[in-house]
Parts: sequence; structure tokens; C-alpha cells
Amino acid sequence: MKRNLILFAFLIHVSFVYSQMVDYRNYYRTINRAELKIVDSLFNDAMTIYDSAFSIVDKPFGKDYHNAALCAIIGNNDDKAFVYLDKLMKKGVNMDYFDKDVFNPLRNSQKWDDFTKKYEAKHEEIMKSFDLDLRKELETMQRKDQAMDILRMSNIAENRDSFAICVFKNIERINEIINTKGFPDENKFGVIGLPHTNPVWMPFLHYILENTFMASAKRQELIDRGVAPTYKVEKAGIDYNKYDITAILMKASLEGKFPVHSFAAMEEEKLNPVKYGCRIYIKSGDTILYVNYSKSEAYKIDSIRMDIGLESLKDYRKKFEYFEGLPNNDIRRKFYFDFQSSKRMYTYKTEQGKKLHNEIMQGDNSLYMDNLDILKYLKE
Repeated sequence: MKRNLILFAFLIHVSFVYSQMVDYRNYYRTINRAELKIVDSLFNDAMTIYDSAFSIVDKPFGKDYHNAALCAIIGNNDDKAFVYLDKLMKKGVNMDYFDKDVFNPLRNSQKWDDFTKKYEAKHEEIMKSFDLDLRKELETMQRKDQAMDILRMSNIAENRDSFAICVFKNIERINEIINTKGFPDENKFGVIGLPHTNPVWMPFLHYILENTFMASAKRQELIDRGVAPTYKVEKAGIDYNKYDITAILMKASLEGKFPVHSFAAMEEEKLNPVKYGCRIYIKSGDTILYVNYSKSEAYKIDSIRMDIGLESLKDYRKKFEYFEGLPNNDIRRKFYFDFQSSKRMYTYKTEQGKKLHNEIMQGDNSLYMDNLDILKYLKE
């Protein structure tokens, strides 16, 4: 009897803990409804739905405040626009963001002067609420990652292994941060840029790609051929099976700390069967190949997408086609939609671009060295 009571108490505790977890799936679904209203040019309706989404969670994404503000601007509702701008200000958005042309319709309003004065008075204090040391550390990590990636493209085995070790150590550090401070997101260090500019994005992506390479026949071929020093990763004790990036990022996306579309895009970079259907077309030169699915494939993908809060493939493509069809100077192009990994481009605008690409593939990265200040970041 006592044993049953203990088990019952445990189950009650687990149920309570899970009931307290933040779950952003309903938020994501509501945001999708608002974005579909934008596609239909029903901007006031979209605003109403955005407000509904913002009431669901404590910390909406900055990109959604931006879209709501643009709906208000197009709908000539200045009062609502400034409400959303105020929320963006509290997210730590830099003043350069508010200097964009998209906000020109608001500049003749007295409220614009009031807003800019408020920004100047409050911005410094707002930034003190964020972990700026963490932000600086992660931005430095990202720059090092990018610098090492340039070396990786030399196709020299030593550089490839050095990059793999760098990527692993970055994720090791990010995992420490998650365990001590929680997932590093825009609410931790402030909005760096919109729609989503999180310096952990690239280290996570490279970990996924390197994890695939570590287990690939290509790497084993290099080792079998004795292309020294391809054993640096093993000698360093690096185990690319240590971290489950899928689990880390799925948890973060469900908790609203990593955008769900970014999570799906990461997963699509794996060399596995299509799971979330993010890719819409592939372009090579003048040839465009659209990715199509059978009814059974689409049904399976939709069930997986909707389980984590993503919109259906139909809605996703409807928004993509709407956005792609807008003229370049149309204000509606200033809306932020999530289309990561929607298209893969293999094209060059000039012969110089093609030549540069070929040089990179052949290992001549000298043209990039000065721009990235690569030696500085490798020494830090």
C-alpha cells in the first residue's frame, strides 16, 4: 500500500512539472494564422491574431512584434504600431533598426519624437538587464567558427580535423551555458538582429554537419589512405555522439528559445530522408527544380510538422509563393517570414563569382583572409 502511495505521489509530481512547462506550439500555430492573414492582405485581422498570440506566452519573438508593427503601419494604425515598437525597444533592439525606411510613415507623428526620446532615456538601462558578457562570448565563438570554416574549405585533412575539434568544443561550451544559465536566446542577451540573429545558430549547424562527416565513408577513406594527420579528432578524445543536438534544439524550440522553423531547417541539413519538408526548390544556373511530394509523403510530413507547431506544407508554400511574388520595392517585402532551407542555390551572377567559388573548392582562400582577419580569431 505504501509503495503504491509513493508511486502515486511521484506521478502527481511528474504531471505537475510537465503542466508547468512552457509550450510554444500553440503560439507558433497562432502566428501562422496571422501570417496567412497578411498573405490575404487582411492586416487588421492579422494584428488581432498577433495580439492573441502575444497573450499566450510571456516572451514572444522579436520578429513577430516587427510583423505586427508593419501590419499596423500598413493599416494606418499608428497607435498600435508604437505599442509594438515599444515592445521591440524592451527587447534591446538597436536604434539603427528603427532608422529603416519601413518606419518612414511614422516619422511625421508627434509620437515618433516621444518614442525616440524614450529610447534614448531607457536603452542603456534596458541593456543592463541582458547578459552582455554572454553575448560577447558567443559572438566571438561565432567569428572563430567562421574563420575555421574558411580553413576547412582548403580540403587539407589537418584543417578539416582542426575545424571538427573547434566545432565540438564550441558545442561543449554552449552545453555548459545551457546547464548553468539556460538556453542562450534573445531574452538572455537581447535582440542582436531581426528576424533571428542568434550566434549559436552556426555552431549548432556545423556540429550537425560535422557529425554526419565523422561517421561518413569519406572520412574513413581518408583514414584508410593514411592522409595524415586525419587522426587529430580521435587523439583529442572528441566523440561526436556525445551531444544530441536534435533533443537540445527541439526542447529549446518548444520552450520558445529557438525558433521552430530554425530547428526544422537544422534537421533538414542531415543526410536523412526528408522529415519537415523545408526545401521548396533547388536552383542550378537557370534551371529550377521544385521539390514535390506524393499525397502519402505530404501527409506524413504534415503530421510531423504539425506535432512541433509548424504550419502545414500547404500553408508554408502559400506564404513562400506570396513573398517570392512581391515586387522588390513593395513594403510587404519587409515582413519577416521563416523560410530557412527553403531553397538551395547553385548559381553565379558573374564569371568572377564562379571563379571565386572554384578557387575556394580548390583550396585557395587567400582572398578571404584579410576580410575575416582570420589570424586574430584563431589566436583568441
